Amino acid sequence: MQAPISSSITVPTLRCAKASTASGASSTSCGARRESKPCPPAPSWEALNALGIKKLVIVSPYQDNEVIVAYLQSCGFTVVHDVALRLPGHESSGATPERWVETTLDNAREEADGYFLSCTNTTQIEAIEELEGALGKPVVSSNQAVLWGAVKRLRARLGEVAMPRLGRLMGM
Repeated sequence: MQAPISSSITVPTLRCAKASTASGASSTSCGARRESKPCPPAPSWEALNALGIKKLVIVSPYQDNEVIVAYLQSCGFTVVHDVALRLPGHESSGATPERWVETTLDNAREEADGYFLSCTNTTQIEAIEELEGALGKPVVSSNQAVLWGAVKRLRARLGEVAMPRLGRLMGM
């Protein structure tokens, strides 16, 4: 979902990543309505492409990652591994940055170009800097991708915006 802020700038808005990649009319575990047709490229998709990530590991709080895996594969990405923590929707925001670091490091894969931490109702963004340092590879979270997409689209009006400790993506 994107919100126009002028006739020439469209800024991505926060939305459940699982719902953004789904098709059909049913609800997802986060309560968001699924689209009845495929969604346009999401900020996460743009961010993964900007970083040159083609093979990735997905980590999420969801019950499963089937919808996200299918969407990313349809966009040309290879998912080498995925981890769904199976957290009830109301508990995803309670997972600490340390838990995201531990889970991601426990599921590191040499063949991965990068990592995607999916879900907007989390503290994942606080784990990015530590994960990139430990893995030596880029890490993208849903919230970070939305922020990056907004800053990228507004840069001409805002000038340079410093984004400390939010990973490689924010330097692009």
